[in-house]
Amino acid sequence: MKKIFLTFVFILLGLTSYSQFTFENTFKDEKSRTWTTIGGTYAVLEIVGTTEELYQLVVNWVNETYNNPEEVIISQTDSKFLKIQGSKENLFHSAMASWDAKYRLSFKFKENKVKMEINDLEYYIAPSKYSIISGWQSKNKIATLKKNGKPYSQGTKDLEAITVYFNMLANSLINFKGNPNMQDDDW
Repeated sequence: MKKIFLTFVFILLGLTSYSQFTFENTFKDEKSRTWTTIGGTYAVLEIVGTTEELYQLVVNWVNETYNNPEEVIISQTDSKFLKIQGSKENLFHSAMASWDAKYRLSFKFKENKVKMEINDLEYYIAPSKYSIISGWQSKNKIATLKKNGKPYSQGTKDLEAITVYFNMLANSLINFKGNPNMQDDDW
């Protein structure tokens, strides 16, 4: 089983080799479980442009990517900083249910670089007679390994879903048609 799991992980890594986000910040708790930290993880995207051009590129990307950009942008400082709050339906899945997620991303700008950081990640548990908790819950850390070193299957699935989704967002920004490096001359 472990060989199958490792094979799957290597295949997934090969398919997402263009990805920017890697979640390597881990710690152990008092029960010797290994947790992976999500909040504070960032990717540096290499995009040619001045800080002002990159700031405007991200603003344009937000305007085109999100349904209500005026509600998504929660903080900004011209050409220096932009913070957004987005959401994704059914980001997390189990055999029994799926959960929506909301997140906060911040963008900082330097010449030819955009730092895209996950500030916060939460998931929603709908109220029901079967759950003790409901509402928005933090997902800034995920249990990935048990005390015996075997992977938590749900933690592994969640981490994979997060990695795929945020790398998709990063790649979307890199390949955004407003990016001067990606102009379509065949019109």
